[in-house]
Amino acid sequence: MTMYSTTKLSLYACAAFLSGCLAHPAPEMRHQAEMAPALPPTQLVTPQHPLRGLQRVLLVIGHWDNGETTDPDVQWSQLFGEDPESLKSWVKASSEGQLELQPVSVPASIREAGTAAAAGNAQMLIANFGKRPPGNCDYSDMLSRAREAATEAGIQTSAYDFLFVAVKCQGGALADVPGRTIVTFGQGGSPHVWRHEFGHNLGTSHPGMYYDCPLIEGIIQAPDHCTVRSTYDPGDPTGGGITYYPAVTRMFADWLDKSRFAALTGTGLYRLANLGDAGPQLYLYRKPSDKRFITFEYRRDDETPEKSGIWVRYSAIGGSIKSTLLNARPKANARDQAAPQFTAGQLFEDKVAQLKVKVCTTDDAATLAVAMNSAELPACNKIAAPALLTPAPGGISTTYPVFSGTGIPGAEIKVVKSQAPETVIATTQVDAHGNWSVLPYSELPQGGYSVSVRQHIEDAASSWSPNVAFTIEKLETIPQPQIEAPAVDTETGLYPIISGTALPGAMVRVTRSHDPGGALGKAQANANGEWAVPLTQSLPEGNYSVSATQTLANMQSAWSANRRFKVIAAIEAPLITEPQANAQTGNRPLISGTALPGAIVTVYRSNQPGTVLGSASVDASGYWSIRVLDALPSGDYSISSRQNVRGNLSAFSLNVRFKIVDDMN
Repeated sequence: MTMYSTTKLSLYACAAFLSGCLAHPAPEMRHQAEMAPALPPTQLVTPQHPLRGLQRVLLVIGHWDNGETTDPDVQWSQLFGEDPESLKSWVKASSEGQLELQPVSVPASIREAGTAAAAGNAQMLIANFGKRPPGNCDYSDMLSRAREAATEAGIQTSAYDFLFVAVKCQGGALADVPGRTIVTFGQGGSPHVWRHEFGHNLGTSHPGMYYDCPLIEGIIQAPDHCTVRSTYDPGDPTGGGITYYPAVTRMFADWLDKSRFAALTGTGLYRLANLGDAGPQLYLYRKPSDKRFITFEYRRDDETPEKSGIWVRYSAIGGSIKSTLLNARPKANARDQAAPQFTAGQLFEDKVAQLKVKVCTTDDAATLAVAMNSAELPACNKIAAPALLTPAPGGISTTYPVFSGTGIPGAEIKVVKSQAPETVIATTQVDAHGNWSVLPYSELPQGGYSVSVRQHIEDAASSWSPNVAFTIEKLETIPQPQIEAPAVDTETGLYPIISGTALPGAMVRVTRSHDPGGALGKAQANANGEWAVPLTQSLPEGNYSVSATQTLANMQSAWSANRRFKVIAAIEAPLITEPQANAQTGNRPLISGTALPGAIVTVYRSNQPGTVLGSASVDASGYWSIRVLDALPSGDYSISSRQNVRGNLSAFSLNVRFKIVDDMN
């Protein structure tokens, strides 16, 4: 499959860039969608462009033969300074510490020759780019000159992950979408230009805005008959905003674990935490008529609480993100466009998608009432009791039982002793998918026990759930945990996932064999006894042997049997095993195969890398599967795939040809 060139986006015209302006008003147009029957949401798009861990950035400051250049110290400060406005600080805050940009040091021989950065700064390269070309500078040309200068300085491409170039030219900036290169053609007045362009590297195209939407019977109707403004979103640096990156970008970059974002799956209440706080960060609803997602995030305004609100976007998510923000102000003027959020009491409806949403409250977190498929909006203050699924009624548990169940996404759960609600055993929060799980604060006594649970949303509380009685037995010893993946003597990537089984609720610790002090990670076994330790630090290539122990009820098990495997650095193309070559399938085929555990596999139409059929995370055993989201027309198809390991891409896999036949569904 042919690799494709990433899109390049410019910031703004030279005058806007140098003056620090954020955007220019764009021509207005009217958007009218065709009516189409709504379908229930099915699966979510997995983040497409994971970017985590330590990423090395080479900053090259180009100067011309006549000495013209941008200010190296200002550029470096805007990128890597300790100021919270610098790109490094901005990315660290947006990713909640999961992505760190580290400047690459210039070799001492180059510094001593006087060709390194000003003021003795050894973490950027100042290079002579020769004679300034007539007219505007070319993006690819500037990157080539920077790479050539780096090679001459002894800095090979393997020594850096990102290449940032600053040169004095026509103004503005360009970046790959997604990608690992940025060129600025002037001196920005603030770090905004770097934050804007790095948003493109993360995979976000210039967002737009729906505004001046109809208000009918107190409900904002969208997006039909809304006005569209291009390149503007005050909540996204790639749209001129001065806030941290939005939740949909964080999902795309794999900064949100899967417990913090989910599909809206039915009529009911949903809770959103403030962007960056613990708890659900993002809900998505797929609009089948144009295959976009309607996304919801909450931003709290501590200085002006009444401005706290829900940000709604229509996002096309594939090889990149293209979003259009929905402005909640009817007949919005320029000032109102800077405050587009839906505040408490406001309603939104998309008739084509058959989705209606009311913002119930916007306090520490926000509550949404959601109605689908023409259902009535649920009452904001009607909270049903949560479900308690484990321990099972009449079952036997350890003195540290795992309490788990379902509830309103984002609600607070309280577990108490039956008939004694003042005896609080545990508290936790329901995740974005409506699931919760928690251990008791302390060891419970042996014998018969009974518990009940309730859920809270701010000051409102549900009734108590039915009592669940079970028996607690104290363990004299605990068995060793079992390691199930990686399989014995198999190959894995630099970030293997080690997984297995243990006692429910036990804390499992994994170490190098015969080196109990060299811990690789730990994880808690869930209610089914399953655990997984995804390594966050890469392992060097070579042969490894690991073991695990579990701790529960103040007891530690023996070490498990050693598990041998081999770590390799090469990221080979994933393998597609289904459908088989020349097979016939229905119009929503299941595509599956093998790849490196922990990688994200994306499936494309062959030679059409802009046509994404789906993405999936690879499990600890190296297996992945994707159910094509939208029904495909009958006919002949050819697909390919590639895997992404923390931002590092494999080659495309071999094409697999198959045929879709309608009557096979």
